[in-house]
Amino acid sequence: MKKTITFLLTILMITTAFLNAENDEWGAIFREKAESLKETHLMYKPEDYILVQQKWRNPDLLLEEYNSMLNKTTGSDYDEERVGIISPFSQYYFNPEWKNIEIADVFIFAFENDPNTDMKLIALDHLGILALNGIEKAVNFIKTNLNNRAYDEKVRIMFHLQNLTIENDEVSIQYLLQVIDESQNIKTLDVKYGSKYEVNIVWYIAKVLLQKRYESNLEYDYVLPILKQLMFSQTKNVQTVAVRAYYKLTNKTEMRKIYDNCWAKVQNNNTPREEYIDALYGLQALYELRDIGKYSMGFKGILTYFATLGGKKPIKNGFEYIELTDESRILKTEKQYFQRRLRSK
Repeated sequence: MKKTITFLLTILMITTAFLNAENDEWGAIFREKAESLKETHLMYKPEDYILVQQKWRNPDLLLEEYNSMLNKTTGSDYDEERVGIISPFSQYYFNPEWKNIEIADVFIFAFENDPNTDMKLIALDHLGILALNGIEKAVNFIKTNLNNRAYDEKVRIMFHLQNLTIENDEVSIQYLLQVIDESQNIKTLDVKYGSKYEVNIVWYIAKVLLQKRYESNLEYDYVLPILKQLMFSQTKNVQTVAVRAYYKLTNKTEMRKIYDNCWAKVQNNNTPREEYIDALYGLQALYELRDIGKYSMGFKGILTYFATLGGKKPIKNGFEYIELTDESRILKTEKQYFQRRLRSK
C-alpha cells in the first residue's frame, strides 16, 4: 500500500510540474493575443456598415466630392468633412468585387492634394490596406515614393512603415533603423523627453503592422530588429511599448539573454561609456516587464542598482542626492537622471 501511495504521489508531482512548466515557445504570447483580437475584429460590424458599403461603390463621386471640399476655406470643420470620406475607421470597405483601382485613386488624390498632413497619413494608411490586399496601383504608389524628399520626415517614415506592412523589405528596415539611431544620438537628461519619430514607429509596428500581417496569415516578425533597437530609446513610453512587443514576439529566454548582456556590461568597469549608457537604458526597458500579469518577468538587481547609482537621503527641505557608488563613467547629474527615470511615467 505504501509503495502504491508513493508511486501515485510521484506521478502527481511529475504531472503538476509538467502543467506548471514555463511555456517558452517562440512568439506564443503574441499569437495568443493576436488570435483573440482577430476574433473580435471578425465579430465587429459598425452600425453604418451598409451606408459605408454603398459609399464606396462609387469612388468617382467620392473623388469629385473630396475635390470640391478642398476648394473651400480650410479649417477644422472642413477637415472633419473630408475625414467623413476617408475616415480612419472605414477600413472595412474593402471588397474584392469592387473597382478597387478606382478606390486607390481616391486615396492617392487625397494624399497628393490635401494640405493637412494628418489627412495625408490617413489616406496613406488606406493605400497600405489596399496594397496588402494585392491592389497593384496602391503598391506602386507606396514603392515609388519611398525616397521622395518632397515630403517631410514623418510622411517618409509612414511610407516605409506601409512598405513593411506589404512585405519584408530590407531597404525600409535599414531606413527606420537609421532614423531610430539618429533619434537616440540626441543627448538629454529630461525624464519626459519625447522622440516624435520613434513614437510613430513603435506605435505603428506594435499596434497596427503586426496585427495586419497576422490576420492576413503573413510573416511578421522581421520587424524584431526595429523593436529591439527601440528598447534603448530615451523616450520612456517608446521603451515600454517596444520591450513588451519584442517580448510577445520572442520568449522569456530571449529576454533573459538581453538582461544578461546588459547586466554584464554594467558590472564590467571596462565597458566603454556609450555602451554602458545603452546598457542602462536596456535594463530600464526590461524593468517594464515586472508587472504585466501572468507574463511578468522580474529581473533581479535592477531597482537596487539604480537606487544605489543615484542615491538620495532625506533632509529638512526635501531630499539631497548623494554619491553611493564610485561609478565614474557618468556624471552625478546623469546618475540622478537614471534614478528618477526608472519609475517615471
